[in-house]
Amino acid sequence: NPSRVFIKTTDANSTALLNFLQQNNFHVNKDKTKFGRVKQALQAIVTGLSGFGLLVIALAMMLFSFYLQLIIAKSKQHLQLLMLLGYSPAWLSKTLVKKWIPVYAIIILSALAITALLHWGFRQLSINAQNELGFTIHWLVAMLALVLLALAAFINHKLVSKQLRHL
Repeated sequence: NPSRVFIKTTDANSTALLNFLQQNNFHVNKDKTKFGRVKQALQAIVTGLSGFGLLVIALAMMLFSFYLQLIIAKSKQHLQLLMLLGYSPAWLSKTLVKKWIPVYAIIILSALAITALLHWGFRQLSINAQNELGFTIHWLVAMLALVLLALAAFINHKLVSKQLRHL
């Protein structure tokens, strides 16, 4: 029976390899697989932070929606008067939503700028990341920002239209 086996692999920190070795009670040189454990922990932390980030985004969109509902409730009489004068609810909702799009755009552009700044800072501070990370943020991040802007405008348009129909 062999007492020692040498394994040549492209990634000694592979989580699948580490789990296989642990399930079969194989002992390995901990120096070679130390980074695999750190990688697993970091992936779990990033996944948790991503979930938290999505929750914060959803709550922020709900907060803006509630604020918009409050504005509509506060100016209910003025909106009813405008509808009596002949303004359509569709035009009123479009006008109200257009006022909020610059606010959303400023918030999203500020978040993109902070993200780009953090990306640049991380690239400068990390020795290994300088070769692997690009100079700019990934294009999917910018696309996600545009999707969030469109989603906020769509949700607010539907919400305002619904509120104005109830008046």
